[in-house]
Amino acid sequence: MPYVNNEDVKIYYEVHGKGEPLVLIQGLGGTVRSWEPQLEFFAKHFQVILIDNRGAGQSDKPDTEYSIELFAKDVKCVLDYLEIYSINLLGISMGGFIAQRFYHLYPHLVKTLTLGCTGMGLNDPNHHMFSCELHEIMHAERNDENHSYLIEAMHKHFFHPVFVKRNGKYMKNLHSYTKAYPQPYHSYKRQLMACYSEKGLSEHLPDIKVPTLIIHGEDDQVVPVQNAHFLASNIPNSKLSIIPETGHMFFVEKSAMFNSEVFQFLYENKSLKPQTSTNSSNQTTNVAMQA
Repeated sequence: MPYVNNEDVKIYYEVHGKGEPLVLIQGLGGTVRSWEPQLEFFAKHFQVILIDNRGAGQSDKPDTEYSIELFAKDVKCVLDYLEIYSINLLGISMGGFIAQRFYHLYPHLVKTLTLGCTGMGLNDPNHHMFSCELHEIMHAERNDENHSYLIEAMHKHFFHPVFVKRNGKYMKNLHSYTKAYPQPYHSYKRQLMACYSEKGLSEHLPDIKVPTLIIHGEDDQVVPVQNAHFLASNIPNSKLSIIPETGHMFFVEKSAMFNSEVFQFLYENKSLKPQTSTNSSNQTTNVAMQA
């Protein structure tokens, strides 16, 4: 199995395809399997590197303190092992926090930055928080027995109601997968606390000097869309894309739109074959609805 060690913690990764490196970083509890709607598409064009954050998937899950910076350093360990020194970096939700922190630690390695359904860290003064109801679910007293049930309760907030109504089989399979492969409660909590420990990202947004795509679901209940607008207003040379009638899991709900938007952004900023002029600063795109 492909692992690298960061101070005796095994970090699982996968590499697919050939081309410019594209590193995909998942959010809280997400795994390499969470990228299934993206993997086949992007592996046709890029060398895709998938990573299980510590505490998730097939990576080790130590019951020790986690931080966004530590997650970023885990990514760096994978890249060092693979001898990759220039990347397109994409992070979703908590993965967006990690992507920002990675850029600030290693700006010379990042060619483009894509920030999906993310903000500036749950303790950042400029981050817009989720609803009180979702807060209660996320912080409910848990153990390994009821953790899967509470994760299911979170799912209704993560997906747009229209998607849930139209995709009952998908939601049922998701719940079954959650029960079959439960994440230990301690690793969920450690990841969540890492999100709260990050509080200084907004002050560094003007320092981001690479082309940046901010892409977000219009009706996100977990990371409200106001966060995307704040990011776009404060990151130079950024492009904002809002996907209508989608929630926090917009990259699953309308994966074709997400993939197309990200691919177009990456293609336009690909140094080997530039196709268009550089995007003007702080563009906003409202993507047409999918059938």
